[in-house]
Amino acid sequence: MKKKVIFYAIEAVLYCFASLAMWHLFVALLQDIGSEFAMIKYAAPHYLLCLTTIYSLFVFHLFVRPRSKEGLVKCSKINGIILGVLGLAIIGLSVAGIASGQYGSIVTGGISALFPLDHMLLGLLFAGAGVLCFLSSRLFDFDELTYVEKPKSKVWDIFMHILIPIYTLVALFFFGDILYFFYMFDYSFVNFLPMLVVYAMCLIPTVWAAIYEWWYSSKEDEIAKQLLGLKLSYVALGVNILATALLILAIFVNPLFIAESGTALFPGDFMISIQFGPIFLSIAAIVTPIVAFSKNVKMDKKEKELAEEE
Repeated sequence: MKKKVIFYAIEAVLYCFASLAMWHLFVALLQDIGSEFAMIKYAAPHYLLCLTTIYSLFVFHLFVRPRSKEGLVKCSKINGIILGVLGLAIIGLSVAGIASGQYGSIVTGGISALFPLDHMLLGLLFAGAGVLCFLSSRLFDFDELTYVEKPKSKVWDIFMHILIPIYTLVALFFFGDILYFFYMFDYSFVNFLPMLVVYAMCLIPTVWAAIYEWWYSSKEDEIAKQLLGLKLSYVALGVNILATALLILAIFVNPLFIAESGTALFPGDFMISIQFGPIFLSIAAIVTPIVAFSKNVKMDKKEKELAEEE
């Protein structure tokens, strides 16, 4: 239990850093697109650092919820090599920028106060993490880890392997909005209540992800897990529909409130002049619990059919 709490705490910290990286990567790329990629060469170490930070979260998650000892050993070695290469690539790009004169010195500033020195140090950190990941099967006893059962449906397993990473990336971006809250918040309080709804909706994907990973998925009893899944699906659908309805009401009352107070939250919207962010949030909020509900209902029907056959 103590080890599980430590793992969850580390994963939560990594999630926060990955959220900041995801938000910053998305915004930086949008700005670079707007300038016809004028900064892509200069900011290459930063882009790679953001990607590596996000990737490290997925790598660590393998240790939090492994499926088998053999699979974990294999994945830890493969991902350890990839993580190490990415760390060295960050260092290599930074050194190349200094050597070519692109960066005035080892501390040029701009992207960060200590850029590119801080990126080189973080690259070294990730390279070391890659080595640790590669050697983890020798350094740690994998027999002490709690392994989760593989889903019985192969189709559903493949579907979840695609859906969960996409959902996680979306949740990371919007949680990044929350972490930048004090930096981006409209302190004029002109649209305080409508923006409160928007911030709540930005937080919802991460809340459900945490509940899924740390509560629902940790249940070992399949019947209890299925009942919990159905209850959570109902609650999630109700909460998400209410939040979406409040957002639609806020837009109906003042269609310009996001443009007035939430420009930093949805930077892409103002490049295409469409409020894609709120629309995407609303769709994701409703579709996700419906998918979860469908899964649990399907499982319930299968179990009843098996029980009748017996």
